[in-house]
Amino acid sequence: MIPWELAAAFAASALLAILAAVLALAKARRRRSCWRDDADAVSLDARGARGDAATLLRQVDELAARADEAITPRMKELRELICQADQAAARLRREMHACGSYVPALSDPRHLKIQELHRQGLTAAEVARRVEMTVGEVELVLNLDRARQATEKLPLSPASAPSRE
Repeated sequence: MIPWELAAAFAASALLAILAAVLALAKARRRRSCWRDDADAVSLDARGARGDAATLLRQVDELAARADEAITPRMKELRELICQADQAAARLRREMHACGSYVPALSDPRHLKIQELHRQGLTAAEVARRVEMTVGEVELVLNLDRARQATEKLPLSPASAPSRE
């Protein structure tokens, strides 16, 4: 080969190499650009999610504030009603104790015998057989006695009753 042909072939090879390098660089830039676009898209998604979360938190706070505004007056009303009910119950207890027991004391000897046998552990049916009464009568006597004992244990004022708060 002639030296100038050799030089031309060398120059052509160099140009091809340079062209290949330029194409490779362009391709690499395109890839980086796609990666940047993907990264930017992810970044935008993250910012959007943060914005959505902030919006949701703000809405939850507003909803909680509205619920608190609605509940607070009702809680106050309920406390007032409970206080009124406590006062009414105390007044009724005082009146009941002033009038005496509303359940008559059991002074009939058979009633005392019923109570004694029941305290010994006998059932209402067994007590009824022994005192020659019906089971219903025995249960009535026992229930009246329980009611009388329960009313005697009631406190006179709401101050001695347990607190509801």
